[in-house]
Amino acid sequence: MRTDVLQFLPIIGKLVTDTMEDKLDPQLAARFAVDREVKPPNGERVSDMVLELNIDELCGPEDMIPTF
Repeated sequence: MRTDVLQFLPIIGKLVTDTMEDKLDPQLAARFAVDREVKPPNGERVSDMVLELNIDELCGPEDMIPTF
């Protein structure tokens, strides 16, 4: 894993925690919503492949339970 991405873990952790505790600001939650309206690409990010998100493949609460 690239170490430069680790700097964002505390921010992502706070977003996840606030979401789970229903404390996330509604405007911010709307920006991260899976079912949000997406603007057409502007060429800023280029990708060879665009995949449709399958909500059934996302992890759920049962996946968060430690199995060790």
